[in-house]
Amino acid sequence: MIGEPAVDALIAELNNPEPYTRSMVIEALSKIGDKKAIPALNQKLNDPSKFVQVTAAASLYAMGDKGHSNTIIEALDDPSPEVRNAAAKATLEYLDNPPLAPLLKLAKDPDPNIRNYAVLAIGKTRNPRSCSLINKNP
Repeated sequence: MIGEPAVDALIAELNNPEPYTRSMVIEALSKIGDKKAIPALNQKLNDPSKFVQVTAAASLYAMGDKGHSNTIIEALDDPSPEVRNAAAKATLEYLDNPPLAPLLKLAKDPDPNIRNYAVLAIGKTRNPRSCSLINKNP
């Protein structure tokens, strides 16, 4: 099954015990874009895994439900590099007005992928002082 015929099977996989699998299923559902997946994605906003929560919020945002950006923004400061990476990527890809302060902090993250997403997302702020702010940020 590919595309919309796979939606029901994918929704069933949202209960998979592995957080990474749930996250990949969420991304697949987002790419398919079938609105009947939205209630199941909303449930994943309360998933035990913060990584899955961020993936769900980003996917809902991509599908037009922009009411969960706080889940993404709050995750920018998560202690887990995996969660920060997912949040930074989601910020870059989906948030129309990314928050500058947490992105400046992430621009100094030890993980180069997180730094990359953060710097690119800072560029989306269109703040003319972005470069100097990144360099000044301790």
